[in-house]
Amino acid sequence: ARPQEARDHRPDIVRQADPAKCGGGYLMDGGPHLISEALWVTGLRPVAITCRMDCLPSDRRSVLIMELENGVTAAIQSVGNSRSGGRRVSNRFAGADGTISVEGFDFCTRIATRHGTEEFLESELPPAPGPVANLVDVLRGRAELASDGDHGAAVVQVLEAAYTSAREGRTVAIPESA
Repeated sequence: ARPQEARDHRPDIVRQADPAKCGGGYLMDGGPHLISEALWVTGLRPVAITCRMDCLPSDRRSVLIMELENGVTAAIQSVGNSRSGGRRVSNRFAGADGTISVEGFDFCTRIATRHGTEEFLESELPPAPGPVANLVDVLRGRAELASDGDHGAAVVQVLEAAYTSAREGRTVAIPESA
């Protein structure tokens, strides 16, 4: 959706938290995007998952802790039934050398390091091909696949481990691929 359309959109919380309609609760519906984003920007493999949810299997609120390679920790909080006046986006990536913040559906991005701060909107960036355009380019021999099957499989592993963790109240190890 475009920024204005996204601001006007009210998510169908009933569908998003109905396991019969989306395979799980709210984390299953919206979580893959957030998990993929965290794995993509770090380039690291998940090694262990801890997750707490408000109710199973139709969660609307969850906190997911991903332990990644090299001792990196990523946290994702997902709230699908906020009483706030609308849908919102707020992402933070914090590391030893700086922080990246992404706010709102215009995706206002702020990169802060010890060298200074840069801020820009998604609309100010050059266009980037979406996944379908990338796949077409790959099939035509014009590009490398941007997101391979291993990345998708890692996202699914994290989701499965998250629901197991929430159900069993324990941290779930992610085995290394063969």
